[in-house]
Amino acid sequence: MFAASSLARKGARELAAALQGWPCRLRVLGSPSGDTQMWRGIDRVDHMDWRGGDWLRGACVVVLPAHVEHAPRALLRALAAHVPVVASTACGLAGLAGVRQVRAGDVEGLRAALRASIATAPAATITHADLQKQPAATPS
Repeated sequence: MFAASSLARKGARELAAALQGWPCRLRVLGSPSGDTQMWRGIDRVDHMDWRGGDWLRGACVVVLPAHVEHAPRALLRALAAHVPVVASTACGLAGLAGVRQVRAGDVEGLRAALRASIATAPAATITHADLQKQPAATPS
């Protein structure tokens, strides 16, 4: 679950790069990007309204690798529901249980944090073995 609209300042490009080659379903809270190539290479991407009641249902991890984030409400809601969170240091959640922090812009660090969170999440539908596969090269 990507806890924002598909915006570069929210880390959408880094998340798209980190997920390349993984068999996954990505749910994006908010509007689709005008960039039709944003999520290219990801099996399934669904956009949903964050104001809906059960956007957390079935999420094994909530991620926000933002460059700028002043109000990480969706992340706090995920933590309250005991869903693991991967967030950049810009989100201001250092020290909270259930949060794996990454530096904004660090695709490899994001991939490693997602791999660790998904592998230990009780709702994980992707196996740890699936995540060990190297991402496929993306065409330029």
